Amino acid sequence: VHFFALIVDGNKTNINALKIRLSDFNSNYFKLSQLKINSLVFDKELQMVTVGNFESAEKAMIYYRSAMNNTYITTPLEGADASGFVITTDNYPLFYREKDVNSYLRFFERSYLNK
Repeated sequence: VHFFALIVDGNKTNINALKIRLSDFNSNYFKLSQLKINSLVFDKELQMVTVGNFESAEKAMIYYRSAMNNTYITTPLEGADASGFVITTDNYPLFYREKDVNSYLRFFERSYLNK
């Protein structure tokens, strides 16, 4: 099981507006997937918004590519140092505990984007 996640600066991004945009996006393009959107404080000013659950890496990556290429989602994130990625439910607790975004993004690039 995988999640799509966005790490954003909560001081530069309206998290509730982002969640509404993700919900609209899901309704328009992923209606049958019954996706859930959650958000939580990640670290100081950073917030993490997750969308899930995806039953495979392939389905999560389809969502990742669709969301990250959709200007309705990405335009409000410009200048907010947002990072989007896919993560397994197994890796999620470790990622949240370690809070090393850059290391995980390197792993994501190697393991998901360069496949």
